[in-house]
Amino acid sequence: RDFCLSRGLGDVYKRQIEDPRQQARLTRYRCHLAGDEGEDETALEVCTKAWKEAEAAGLNGVAARMLLVLAQHRDGEDYERAWEALTIAEAKIASMESATALRLRATAVRAELLAKREPAQAAELFEANIVAKEAFYGSSTTRTVHDRVKLAGLFEDLGRFDEASAAYGVARARVEERLGPRHPHLAAILNNRGTMELIIGRYDDAREHLTDALELKLATPGWNTKRAASTHANLARLFDVLGDERRAEEHARAAITLSGAKPSGYVSAILARVLRHAGREKEALAVARAAWGRPSSRTDADLAVEWALAQTTAGDAAAARALLAGLGSGKQAWPAAEEPAARAALALVELALGNVEAALEAERM
Repeated sequence: RDFCLSRGLGDVYKRQIEDPRQQARLTRYRCHLAGDEGEDETALEVCTKAWKEAEAAGLNGVAARMLLVLAQHRDGEDYERAWEALTIAEAKIASMESATALRLRATAVRAELLAKREPAQAAELFEANIVAKEAFYGSSTTRTVHDRVKLAGLFEDLGRFDEASAAYGVARARVEERLGPRHPHLAAILNNRGTMELIIGRYDDAREHLTDALELKLATPGWNTKRAASTHANLARLFDVLGDERRAEEHARAAITLSGAKPSGYVSAILARVLRHAGREKEALAVARAAWGRPSSRTDADLAVEWALAQTTAGDAAAARALLAGLGSGKQAWPAAEEPAARAALALVELALGNVEAALEAERM
């Protein structure tokens, strides 16, 4: 199975098995694989087809699983339809007997969908689901690791950094205890924790955790290696803060290279920031403009800041102010960890417009 999936031969493997539940499991892997490769439309198409096939065959459990995967892949692109898929899945699960595992999975997906709009409520839901999972699977289960990492990220967004550190610590200990001290699953935990430590100024800890994360990702063939782009970007961000221009650009360029034809908004933002801090404003402007031209990148807070500053440098500070003001309110409010950078950028934009009082107010906020 792994051989086929890694070479895009999922259909070859699928023909060798007859159990529809195993076929559904393979399809679920194919959805995640397509998502990891940035092929969101392919992932949605595969998920939708598998859901319809399972429903036609009367396999409610399989259909519910595919709907949950569909909800996860729609999140961010089509929020309302993601909720629609989750609601249908929950209705199917409610009609089933002995479906505790599916109910726990559906609760986790619900918490993920809530995370961007209602982070405090999502955190409470994740905490309750972790307790329920440990009651069902046992206190030493690794099935709560993903939930704990998501919970830690929510604590970060809410500015509850000590609680986030504790959640990362438990997730790491659980993986090391059950799967070993160098298991690939540790990479995401170390990367996320290192990123948080970078944001709150714990630079030595950030460097240690990000370096370990990068080593683990590069040592894992396939999908984990490609995900090393984000860790390279985080290390670029760290060295940029520390004033090491050479290392910052090396890591930023490595992140772009690993990302392929369509680097994420975050990866592009970090390269733009490194170039801007090095005094290479024209190059920074070109990188930010190219990234902002991709609609999928426009939800990234770091890129919004870099594009606003690039617009200011190019003489369009009014557009930059409108962008930052719009993203800093309502449903798209800045996460607590990102707000200081956004406010600082807004202060620079207001200053460029000659609004000294507004700049000072943004800086105070």
